[in-house]
Amino acid sequence: MSETDKIIQLRQETGEVKELLCQNVEKLTQRQENLEDLSDRTQILEESSRNFVIVTTTLQRKYWWRNFWMWLMLWIILIVIFGCLIAWLVANEKEDD
Repeated sequence: MSETDKIIQLRQETGEVKELLCQNVEKLTQRQENLEDLSDRTQILEESSRNFVIVTTTLQRKYWWRNFWMWLMLWIILIVIFGCLIAWLVANEKEDD
């Protein structure tokens, strides 16, 4: 091989290495953009999940109290009905004597 051939071969190899380096830099840049996008999406998801927890906790408390008052009213109605029934039975018992 002559000196000229060696120089040409070295330039070709240098060009290939330069091209590979450029491709690697582009891939790194794209990867960095993907990571930033993923990080942004993760932050949005975290914020969304926090809001979800707040809303569901509030809703759970609301319905717990609604359920509590419903059961309380039901028990009061049942006590009144049984009280009336007992009063009626006692009144009928006195009339029979």
